[in-house]
Amino acid sequence: EEATRNPPSAPIPIDRQWIAKLLRKYPNPNSIRQDGKALVVAPMVDQSDLPFRLLARRYGANLCFTPMIHSRLLVDSQAYRSKFLGTWLSADR
Repeated sequence: EEATRNPPSAPIPIDRQWIAKLLRKYPNPNSIRQDGKALVVAPMVDQSDLPFRLLARRYGANLCFTPMIHSRLLVDSQAYRSKFLGTWLSADR
């Protein structure tokens, strides 16, 4: 009876080559890694702003995360919105 209520679900397909595909599509000419692996810079509170991400890419990072954005501040503060929803640079893809 338990098995009829909760039938087994199909496995979720996993693309284990996603990072290699991403690196081929958006190569970083500054990267010293040529083995299909990436140097990833994780998001840090108040440290992952645009200048930091541009420096990280200059020194070889393949993938840089933007900082976490506070939803309440995004709604309530024009200055905060301007900081995070400004002009995008091609270098920050």
